[in-house]
Amino acid sequence: MMNFLLKRILFFLCIYLLVSCGQDSTESLSKKEQVYIDRAAVYEKQGLHRSAIIELKKAIQINDSSLEAHYQLAQIYLILHAGNLAEEELLKVKAINPEVEGLEFNLIKSYFYKKEYDRVYSEISKVRRNTINNYDLDILLADTYFAEKKLEKARSIYLRYMQSSPNSSEPLVGYARVLLAEGEKAEAEKVLEKILNIDQTNEDGLLLKAQLALLQDKYIEAEEMYYQLKLEDSSDFLTHKKIAVTQGLIRAKVALKKFDEAYGIYNEFLENHPNSTFALYQRSIDEFKSQDFLGAEGTLKKVLNAAPGHSSSVMMLGVINYALGDFSEAEKLLREHVNSNSDSGTKSFELLAFIHLKRNEPSEARKLMQAALKLEEGRQRAEVYAIKSLAEVLSGNQDSAQKDIKKALSIGPENPSIQLMAGQMYFHMRHYKTAIKHLNKVLASDAGNVVASKLFVQIYLKRKHYKKADNHINQWLSDFPNESEAHYMKGIVELAKKNETTAKASFQEAVSLEEKNISAASELVKILIKEESYAEAISYLKPIIKLDINNLFALRSLLYAGSKSGEESAVVDFVESELEKSESLDGRLFISEYFYKDKKLNKAVKYASEAMVIAPDDFRAHMLMGQLRLASGDYIAAEESYGKAVQLSPGSEEAYLKYSMVLLKLDKLRSAKKYARFVYEKDRKNKTALTTLLTAELRSRDFHAAEVHLKELFELDPDSKIGRRLRADFYLLTSRFKEAAEDYRIILQGEKNEVLILKYVNALYSDSQHDKALKTAEKWIYEHPKSERVRSFLAMHYQQQGLEEEALFHYEQLAESGYNDPQALNNLAWLYFTRGDTRALDTAKKAYALTPPKSFLTASVYDTYGVILVNTGKRKQGIELLKAASELEPDNKAIRQHLREALETSPVN
Repeated sequence: MMNFLLKRILFFLCIYLLVSCGQDSTESLSKKEQVYIDRAAVYEKQGLHRSAIIELKKAIQINDSSLEAHYQLAQIYLILHAGNLAEEELLKVKAINPEVEGLEFNLIKSYFYKKEYDRVYSEISKVRRNTINNYDLDILLADTYFAEKKLEKARSIYLRYMQSSPNSSEPLVGYARVLLAEGEKAEAEKVLEKILNIDQTNEDGLLLKAQLALLQDKYIEAEEMYYQLKLEDSSDFLTHKKIAVTQGLIRAKVALKKFDEAYGIYNEFLENHPNSTFALYQRSIDEFKSQDFLGAEGTLKKVLNAAPGHSSSVMMLGVINYALGDFSEAEKLLREHVNSNSDSGTKSFELLAFIHLKRNEPSEARKLMQAALKLEEGRQRAEVYAIKSLAEVLSGNQDSAQKDIKKALSIGPENPSIQLMAGQMYFHMRHYKTAIKHLNKVLASDAGNVVASKLFVQIYLKRKHYKKADNHINQWLSDFPNESEAHYMKGIVELAKKNETTAKASFQEAVSLEEKNISAASELVKILIKEESYAEAISYLKPIIKLDINNLFALRSLLYAGSKSGEESAVVDFVESELEKSESLDGRLFISEYFYKDKKLNKAVKYASEAMVIAPDDFRAHMLMGQLRLASGDYIAAEESYGKAVQLSPGSEEAYLKYSMVLLKLDKLRSAKKYARFVYEKDRKNKTALTTLLTAELRSRDFHAAEVHLKELFELDPDSKIGRRLRADFYLLTSRFKEAAEDYRIILQGEKNEVLILKYVNALYSDSQHDKALKTAEKWIYEHPKSERVRSFLAMHYQQQGLEEEALFHYEQLAESGYNDPQALNNLAWLYFTRGDTRALDTAKKAYALTPPKSFLTASVYDTYGVILVNTGKRKQGIELLKAASELEPDNKAIRQHLREALETSPVN
């Protein structure tokens, strides 16, 4: 019994304890939630964002409906510019209580940090003058304008609030940013002083002042200010300020030549934030500096995966492709950077200009530098003037070039890169003494400068001072024995001295030191091909192509060496396999042209099509595709290709001319004349344009214009063969048969074909030289029995001459060969009918079936078939055809007579 009572007491005690524990737990959890929220507030005041976030997340774990915790967390994310996370928390707040003060404004701020600027504008217009005070709303609007580079609009708002709220730091900070963006350093400095007078710890003001100090080359001052801002808690959230501080501090350290300290800061940052966009971007720069270009390319692609459109990475990827020699890809990326960052500086413009200079397109480089000068107006960048000077001199504008280089040197007299470009410019002007003066300054500050040393050697070679060239190279090799370019230039000098054996050894040494030295490998290949050492040449060419699939010299040389060594199929397979690994435009265009010349149209079209996928707006790809479609006889598709090329390059004489030629083939004579005339009026010596125009005029019976242009063609080229042929056609079409026959006779002395023979015999016959015409045609048929058109001419004219047996023989020969010409069959049917040959009906029926309803033959064919039907008992059908023939040619006496006879003999009558 006691045992039972004890058990009952213990049972009820447990129930009591459980209930009381439950009550204490709910209370306790509520207290813990508030403790976490309060602790988060303390951490936030200390700037320890990550710690604050951890505490708030603990509070949310206890109570997922905690309005205070979600809202506080959202505000921290806004401070950190983490727009996605902020929006997520704010939407949770809205679900709990949509009436929370400032909620809509904070949501708009989250869109701002997500860079959804159109959404910001839209939402601001919805809530303006509602629950949010105009000050916060207008400042956010101004910040959005600034982010979108709409500086005028941003400035007007900041200025308004600087006047109405003189002690508010936000409009002052915004205005200072605008001034810095516009290059107004002095004005920006005054505004920043005002900000820091109001609040000495204002982080935005300090950060802008540090950036200004960097721009003013005040590196010690910048370093001190960045240290004031440096966040010691390395485990803290990665904020935009932290990135700006770290970047600025590294720049200041590098400028002060404190390289170890700069490297330490970067490594510390990388350890704590290995996947940040900034860290990855910095890593790509390190990889680029160590010439690990492929590594840098891979790292930058990671950046762009994480942050699509990351401006600096797009530009850096362009720089890497430039370094790798893929100028097409580099140009695409650099143009993307320029188009999306119109005020981000001129570096992309400069590299784009260099690409055009490498392609021997100085006028394009010049345009870019003019755009850069406009962009840099008031900032005076020496590099822009220096590059423009190179573009000017290569465009033949020496006076402009000298003005530009003098301007560059006045801005940056001690800048080695400016001195180098000055040396290059004067080299191109052949002012060798002046060039040497500038190049000496380059080598004085950078003894290993490859470009300067190469220019020295080139100057000596131009002057044929081989001994001085040797001395310079010997000194260069003494200081830098493993410099591949030095060995390459030694080889060039030896070639100039005609010492091919020594040159070959130098090129081999250059390539052994640096496999990527494509210039040395190319020179070595030339020697090997000359020596007929094709297998060895191929062994050097394959690595070049692996490095640069767009190297047209290497591709041409490889295919040549392959064809000479019997390895053409193998090297073509190699090139195709390398193309599969890349998105090479130039390589595909080259191999497409190769297959076209090899009469492998399907493969040629395959690679041209791939090129158009890679670069849909590439002029060369559309021109090549037009050529391939012409070759395959698909004139409609060729018209489309050349039409697109004309759109892509309006005014291109080559595109206009090709377009006019394909339009001519399609008998679109008006358009053909228009485009051919455009080319001819631009270049009065362009015989192809003139002959295309002439042909179109002759076909459209525009004889007056044709006569004028014929005269111009013979003034250009009195012995023009095509001119004589067009003149002969002109004479034939304008019934000047004697002159036409004479021109055709002369042409036939050097060239014989069916078309020319036909025109010649027609001209003779029309000039009443019947015997000569028939004898010429007979001779041609004897030598060319399958020439159906000439046989048809012969048969018809024998028939006209009354030589019906001869005509019948030739018509039957044509019928047996399958020559389905309705006129020849119609004439044969009539000859059969007049002889009572039963084959007349079937032959006439066949001619009738082949004749279009409204051709020049229709009446004649209806007449023949109708007469034969009437005379073979099918009078009703025959009379209907004879009536139709009479309606088509009411003045034809023979048809009227046949109809009358049929009606007289018909029972119907």
